[in-house]
Amino acid sequence: MTGHELMHVYNRDILVSSVAAAVAGFLTTISQYFMFFGMMGGGRSNNQGGGNPLVLVGGLLAMLLMPMAASLIQMAISRTREYDADADGSELSGDPLALASALRKLDGGIARQPLREEPKHDAHAHMMIANPFGPKAKQMFSTHPPMDERIARLEQMAGGQAPQD
Repeated sequence: MTGHELMHVYNRDILVSSVAAAVAGFLTTISQYFMFFGMMGGGRSNNQGGGNPLVLVGGLLAMLLMPMAASLIQMAISRTREYDADADGSELSGDPLALASALRKLDGGIARQPLREEPKHDAHAHMMIANPFGPKAKQMFSTHPPMDERIARLEQMAGGQAPQD
């Protein structure tokens, strides 16, 4: 597991995640601008009538869809960085099966005794090696890839095969 975490540092994953968060924040700000712009009349200079309904609907769609798209992109980047840290960490240690075994043990411990699920803890799940709050989160909304997929990739690496994407 140490090799995995060292590879997060070596690969500058915090920087990558920070850039992804900044882009997500920018997209959210732009979507709020579109909504505000639509509510204020869509650039009309006179005070007659309300805003353009097309601009208002477009602003509303942008306000709803842009932050969701930004979050999905951010989570996809996070999952990709986890796969890369697994691969690079197993190369560093020279033993992909050791990391696979450690992940299997973590997964088994979590399955036997997950932490209580409270909303205040969900924000911290991305800082854990594995989601300790049980199988509640769907794969698309998870910051970490499924443990069984990570283990399968590491076992493929041990067998001399390249992981399947």
